Amino acid sequence: PEAYMRGWRGDAHAACAWADEHAGWEGEKKSKSSAIVTVGWLDACVEEIRKMESGGDVAKTSLWGVVLGGGYERVREECALKVAERDARLDGYVLGGFYAGEDETTREACVETVLRHVPEGKPRYFPGVMTIEDVVGHIERGVDVFDAAWASETAARGRAFCFPISPDADVDTDAVDSTPCAFSGRDAYSINVWSTAYKTDFVPFLGAKDRCSCPACADHTRAYVHHLLQAHEMTADVLLEAHNLYHLAAFFAAARAAIENGSWADFAEFHRAYARKARGVE
Repeated sequence: PEAYMRGWRGDAHAACAWADEHAGWEGEKKSKSSAIVTVGWLDACVEEIRKMESGGDVAKTSLWGVVLGGGYERVREECALKVAERDARLDGYVLGGFYAGEDETTREACVETVLRHVPEGKPRYFPGVMTIEDVVGHIERGVDVFDAAWASETAARGRAFCFPISPDADVDTDAVDSTPCAFSGRDAYSINVWSTAYKTDFVPFLGAKDRCSCPACADHTRAYVHHLLQAHEMTADVLLEAHNLYHLAAFFAAARAAIENGSWADFAEFHRAYARKARGVE
């Protein structure tokens, strides 16, 4: 953990403490030992930052503590309480070790347990969330920060986000048809730009230029990016990730606006209903 913290050298906006994460199917004994190790590593990270700051090597480093515990609420609670004891030196909290094989019900219960035992006045970060439905649910539970793993992973598979951002969004109904299409490979949340269905489709990812202002949609088409993918050009990955990051950021901007203007309930229900339709559950 000491070498890990020295690697940041104050260059990061926020440094997550080192954590001993493990698979979700591990037993309670392993989860507890990993939680104990993680708290010990947090102390080592705190001490290393103190040394660097006192020596003038770096300015103040923003350190976030990681809470582990697998799928065991009791272990999660104990770890959360231990990490929260270091609150004076922490700038945020990380709900680590999720989406590692645990079932949805267990995950939700453990998230709620952790959030009950870490301070509300500092941001709570939940990495690895890969669906809008989960994001909406975790926002309601009290999570403040998410990462862009879903956007990057989707782009890496040659897919571009196309889901509606808000209830009043102008969307391409063909692109977001909830019925998967065997030919195009699209689904309710993304289109598969690898598909030959887009070989001569000279429109932006969302079907019309005014639906997205990202750099990819402003100047390029599905057909062009399809060609780049077929030619194994790295530019395809750049354009897809630029679009997906922009689209996801726009979703989060809409979520913040819904919270601020009091329309969150409608916003959340819209996305839940859209997810149900995507699964064929009306």
